[in-house]
Amino acid sequence: MATAERPLRRGEWVTLAILGIPTFAFALAITTVSTYLPVLASSLASSTVVIGALAGNDYRAMWLVCAAAILASIPFTRRLRDDDQAEAA
Repeated sequence: MATAERPLRRGEWVTLAILGIPTFAFALAITTVSTYLPVLASSLASSTVVIGALAGNDYRAMWLVCAAAILASIPFTRRLRDDDQAEAA
C-alpha cells in the first residue's frame, strides 16, 4: 500500500546527484553521437551499409549500459525499501 510522500534526506539528494549527473552526461553523449555519426560517416564513406553499421553500434552499447544500470540499481532500491519499512515500524 502506498504511503504519503516524504521529503528526501540529504544523503538521498547526494546519491541522486551522484547517479543523475553521469546519467545525464551519458544520455547527452548518446544523443550527440547518434545524431552526428551518420552525417560524418556519409562524408567519409559512400556505402549505406557502412553508415548503418556505424550508426547501429551505439544502440547496442546503449542497451548494454541500460541493462547494467538496472542490475546495479537492484541492491540500492532494496536498501531504500528496507529503510522505508524500518521507519514505518
